[in-house]
Amino acid sequence: GAFCEVGRGPTIDLPSMAETKWGSIEAVVNGDLVDVPADASYLSVVLMWLTLLVNLIQGILGGLIKPVFVFFSIGSTKCSCTTTCGSTMGSELAGRPCHMAWTWWRWDLSALLALVANGKSRLALFMWEWEAFGRGAW
Repeated sequence: GAFCEVGRGPTIDLPSMAETKWGSIEAVVNGDLVDVPADASYLSVVLMWLTLLVNLIQGILGGLIKPVFVFFSIGSTKCSCTTTCGSTMGSELAGRPCHMAWTWWRWDLSALLALVANGKSRLALFMWEWEAFGRGAW
């Protein structure tokens, strides 16, 4: 084994930043978006701001009423079309297309409000969501 002076670790020769050829940080920050789903595109962001009032109303309802939160998350068991075209689960299963971005906007606002309403505790939010989904073992 190698011995070191007390209080000092072994020295390691690291290549300089110029030798790693990582490139410029400006090129990375200003580069093209990579692997961004369509529902998180620039168009989606613009549409979210144009429909902010509707999203806020839906987010408030979902963040305070458990059955509404469940509906926004997975849809309804009574109507299969809400699962495929009106929930975040349906959006995920469809590959997160841009035309279903609104399901994520209202769900994000609902989850944020539920977090704040539950004392800003992730454990309290988990317990609230667990109860909302029926307190199952999975």
